[in-house]
Amino acid sequence: MSVWRRPRIPTTLFARLVGLLAVTLLLTQLVGGFLFFLIRPPPGPLIVHISEIASALEGQRAMAGPVVLGDPFPSEALRLRALEPILADRLGLPRYDVRLVRVGPVPPHAVDTTANSVDPVLLGGYRAAARWGDGWVIVRHGEFDTSDIIGRMLQWLVVSLAVIAPVAILLVARLTSPITAFAEAADRLGRDPYARPMRYTGPDEVVLTVQAFNDMQARLRDYIDDRVRMVGAIAHDLRTPLTRLSLQLQALPAPRRARAEAEIERMRMMVDGALAFVKDVSSASERLPLRLFSLVEAVIDDLPASAEAIELHPGPDPVVMGDESSLRRAFANLLQNAVLYGGATACRVIVADPWVVIQIDDTGPGLAPADLDRAFEPYVRFSAQEAGIGLGLSIVRTIVRAHGGEVVLSNQPKGGLRAEVRLPAHLPQA
Repeated sequence: MSVWRRPRIPTTLFARLVGLLAVTLLLTQLVGGFLFFLIRPPPGPLIVHISEIASALEGQRAMAGPVVLGDPFPSEALRLRALEPILADRLGLPRYDVRLVRVGPVPPHAVDTTANSVDPVLLGGYRAAARWGDGWVIVRHGEFDTSDIIGRMLQWLVVSLAVIAPVAILLVARLTSPITAFAEAADRLGRDPYARPMRYTGPDEVVLTVQAFNDMQARLRDYIDDRVRMVGAIAHDLRTPLTRLSLQLQALPAPRRARAEAEIERMRMMVDGALAFVKDVSSASERLPLRLFSLVEAVIDDLPASAEAIELHPGPDPVVMGDESSLRRAFANLLQNAVLYGGATACRVIVADPWVVIQIDDTGPGLAPADLDRAFEPYVRFSAQEAGIGLGLSIVRTIVRAHGGEVVLSNQPKGGLRAEVRLPAHLPQA
């Protein structure tokens, strides 16, 4: 048993505008046709002689007009039997081979009072038919043919749609193209705050919206730059007091001096990590098409101490738009962490339209579920024996998100940790 489903209404602005124009044109034609039928004045009485009807039938026969095989007017209503013999004599046909029927309202004195006159007069519309051979030839006059009017209206509607549709589609496409560009620019901004601003094109309302969007992008970029510069300045200025403390520690006893120097060295590593983080965030290198499999393969070759523990499975070589140096650092960090804390590592490149996925699996103990997302927070370490200061994964997430992607950690069912990076695939322009 089939179930009726409500038709789906188009959701795009382009489709809705085209549909609105089509519906408007259709309603205009329907209203015009209704008014035509409503206010059309009734036709005045027609005056026609029998000889003229006979001439019309002979002319229709001469032009090889349409022929009806059966009785053309089976109904006896309004049949003008008194005039049929006169019409038959005019045509030289037997009386039973002629039909004459009135159509429309019957006016006063519809038939001449002298029906036996030589050429009587008929008032009003008529249908006449004469049989020559096996077929009937039919003529009509003064008849309001509703089916013909409706057919002509439908033809006019089709022609109007054929003429107006291309123009309407072009106009709607021109109106909606700035909105599409606006959506693409918003997507670019989410991936890269330093993306190029939008062009000021389209209607005045769209231009005002684009201007507000570009101003927002500029303020957002300035906000990020100000905070990054502030962090960089603080980290840079901390180097001087750290150096002074190192010099002053020389007067302390050896055991206390060793512990204090270790703490100062840890602080110096944090400062260096903060500066590296600032450098990665503030860099606005040009985004270029990159072959991702080849890039990951090159990163593994540049890690001589870890390359033997990493297995890169064969796969596709999709293209992404990105900053090569930033992506190199992100993948190198993930691969080094996998080898350092998880041992043997497997890497795959997968295409999952519209994304390109890089999976890095290790054979280590994994992480607690509560720590999978917390691992990306700055300065988070899960063991005092861990190397570094806890900024590596924060930098990885910053780089990946700046490219419009995402990076997540998950525990594998059979053990080990998986780092999965998703980047938007680049579709070359046709």
